[in-house]
Amino acid sequence: MVEDPAAPAGVAELASAVFLSPSTLNRRFREDTSLTVGAWRSRLRISVAAEYLREPGSTLESAAHQVGLSSASSLCRLFRTVAGTTPARSCRADPPEDGPRPPGETRATVRSTWPRTNRLHVLVWAFRGNCRATVGETTVDVEEGRLVWLPAGVPNHLTTDPGGMVLPVGARAGRVHGIRRPVPVPGRPDRDRLLGVIGREYDPLAAERTDTVDGWFYAFLSEEPGPSEQGGEQGRQGSAAGGDDSGLRESRVLERLLDDFRRDPTRNLTAQEWAEIAGCSVAELREALDVFGIPRVRRWAGHLRMVAARRLLLSGVPVAAVAHHLGYSGSASFSHVFRRAHGVGPRDFLGYA
Repeated sequence: MVEDPAAPAGVAELASAVFLSPSTLNRRFREDTSLTVGAWRSRLRISVAAEYLREPGSTLESAAHQVGLSSASSLCRLFRTVAGTTPARSCRADPPEDGPRPPGETRATVRSTWPRTNRLHVLVWAFRGNCRATVGETTVDVEEGRLVWLPAGVPNHLTTDPGGMVLPVGARAGRVHGIRRPVPVPGRPDRDRLLGVIGREYDPLAAERTDTVDGWFYAFLSEEPGPSEQGGEQGRQGSAAGGDDSGLRESRVLERLLDDFRRDPTRNLTAQEWAEIAGCSVAELREALDVFGIPRVRRWAGHLRMVAARRLLLSGVPVAAVAHHLGYSGSASFSHVFRRAHGVGPRDFLGYA
């Protein structure tokens, strides 16, 4: 959709392209973006159209065709429905600057994200320039090089200085309660180290949790004052005095499970056995996995096996050896599970990737 906003493919065609049913595609898309495929594409289209309309000589009619709409009136209607404004107001030029600009120079503009609600706690970095992070009713200024947490379940948006850029550093599953404001991370981390962390956290084939983001996440959770946040020092004192620490407990349960699974990915344990390993009750185990987005233990273990399988295959390990290492009875059973998860068999995976 990003490469060709005018493409007429519907949800059924998009789902088929990624080996999913339309309902499954919409469900997973909503889980990751809080929007349906159609709503996300509408926002993409008006964003692309707005950029196009800023070019000299562009018209509403040509902008509409650029994003796959039939007429200028369709584009205006989409702007009013999605953005609550008209194309002209949305693309209004910036106030003139003092003095002439060199020929061909473009004016940097303020950038802003759409208001959205994340299902995860997201850590973002003011990579270039300063930015402002708004969560709920609170806005904080974030200087270049600094980090801020955007808590799950609360509407947020980001605005950058002209020419600025904000990068996501990592995200952690969490319950929707407690902090309803941006939470800055103290200090200014090393730039090269942080870029390495981002590369590992958002590796498209085998993303992994890093100790760096985990440390910041636990510090963020320790500030969480629980469902009845009163704000300020009083709220923090309430947390320290025994407030709701379920987010921290669930995250540590998941960490223990991940460590044990990596030591021996061949075991097929029951929920009770995993709970004993994690040092929690079965109910607490299921609550932790539910936050992770995979409430059933077998599905969670299968998901981790597929992550490990991708890494091993990309490292050049033969299919039979991967199957044996992950506890499958043979290459055939492993290939069946891998194909069901990825849409291609393990031998075709490298070319597909």
